[in-house]
Amino acid sequence: MAMKDGWSASGFLATGERIITDPNGVQTQPDIHLQAAFSRADEATGGGGPGAQYFTVQFGLNPPPSGVFYAFADVTWTTEGNSVKRRISVGNGVVISGTAMKVDVKVTDGTDPLLLATLGLSPEAYYVDVLVTRGARPSTQQPPRLIPPGLQAPGFVPGVYSLAAGGSVVVPVDQGAGIISFNVAARHVAGALLDGEVFVEMGNAAAPAQNGFVDVKDIVGSWFPIPSSTSQLTIGNQSASVVIVTLQLGVEG
Repeated sequence: MAMKDGWSASGFLATGERIITDPNGVQTQPDIHLQAAFSRADEATGGGGPGAQYFTVQFGLNPPPSGVFYAFADVTWTTEGNSVKRRISVGNGVVISGTAMKVDVKVTDGTDPLLLATLGLSPEAYYVDVLVTRGARPSTQQPPRLIPPGLQAPGFVPGVYSLAAGGSVVVPVDQGAGIISFNVAARHVAGALLDGEVFVEMGNAAAPAQNGFVDVKDIVGSWFPIPSSTSQLTIGNQSASVVIVTLQLGVEG
């Protein structure tokens, strides 16, 4: 018998982390969960159990009618009882690869209910597919990414920060999620951004700049590496006016 080459799961989530029945009769669920044990599946089909190999997780997603949602996946790769976790934002076409003997994937909605209320929206259902296949994802210059949730204030858009003159925001870096880099951009509400006005510090609560800092203007459009001991990023505005900043975190895979 041929070795099993694919696994899949699908279902509906609801924005605002709720279980609902939408106007079309669609019943949502708390999460979309898939488990695939690669070597055991190979042994069961006569493949001889080759052990750890490269596998790829792919996601399909049909956004809710409003287009407002925040979904993320926890992907846990396991080999010989030891596991590593990756957390990534989920959208249609997102892909991540890893070497393992089995994988556990859980997709969850993390849309802020206060953001929905601010926009005058009710919870909406949306459809998610999870596919696992053999092989690594194609090589690209962009890593899988995690968009930080709206941390600055209730109802704030994920990954977007408004910094007053002289202000800053601290973004936690989950050291168990496989985060290896960040991509940042900034602009004034009015006028061009100048050198040295917006910076990112890499460190921890006791020493915010322990692992260095960088001028945002020097790295716009690129993925900047994060040292492994970094547990937070501090984004600061040294200009005399309000700055809007967007941030994405790059995940290994």
